[in-house]
Amino acid sequence: TYTVTETQPASYLDGVDAKNGVVIAGSNVTDLVSGITLASGGTSVNDNFGELVAPGLSGFVYSDTNNNGIKDSGEAGIGGVQVTLTGSSDLGVIAPPITVTTASDGSYNFGTLRPGTYTITESQPTGYLDGLDAKGGVVIAGSNTTDLVSGITLNSGGSSVNDNFGELVAATASGFVYSDL
Repeated sequence: TYTVTETQPASYLDGVDAKNGVVIAGSNVTDLVSGITLASGGTSVNDNFGELVAPGLSGFVYSDTNNNGIKDSGEAGIGGVQVTLTGSSDLGVIAPPITVTTASDGSYNFGTLRPGTYTITESQPTGYLDGLDAKGGVVIAGSNTTDLVSGITLNSGGSSVNDNFGELVAATASGFVYSDL
């Protein structure tokens, strides 16, 4: 009776393993196939270790000068904004949520995620009004009141880019009240 143990390969996430071609429940956290019994001259085939390529999720918080919900060339990013990731991966609910801060160019990146379904929430930056947001570069109708991009499904090796949060600089009007002598 034998046990085969795998050393987790760099750059991969642990996937589901199989013994004799049958998936081992809960094996996406073990890298272990045990209880392989071999008689004289016997073989055991399809004792496999599945691995996953980490999906990526990224985007920008930016000043949407033309208020179209698309990050156009020349629209400046907003650094120092908190962006929070919630949802469920193939291992269960993410707890606690993952929070990152945008870089000086307004970019953010959640690296080394597992396959799953995610929601991103932006903390409204000070001095800006809420603009339109985009999921995968596609404007989300009515998103100028939510600071939320939801229903992002990621598979092994997949990615979701341009999950962006557009912000608006408040317009101003000024003048004088005066005595016109």
